[in-house]
Amino acid sequence: MTYGIDTNILVRHYTQDDPVQSPVATRFLDRCCSVENPGWISLVVICELSWVLRQGKNYRYSRHELFKVLFTMRHTRGLGV
Repeated sequence: MTYGIDTNILVRHYTQDDPVQSPVATRFLDRCCSVENPGWISLVVICELSWVLRQGKNYRYSRHELFKVLFTMRHTRGLGV
């Protein structure tokens, strides 16, 4: 089974900004996304994630920081981009 990964899950996982939701998002990705059953990240979700991390009032990632997140996401086994 392939899961579609929501923007909120990725934001919580990569920012670790919420003491309750962030660990849940990370556990979900660890448990439900594998090489055999990768989690799917749509282009819309990538765009939303990029916007939230760059323009969102709580984050303001630099282009370099955003690149690191996207590079890591692209090269994470178990995630299909």
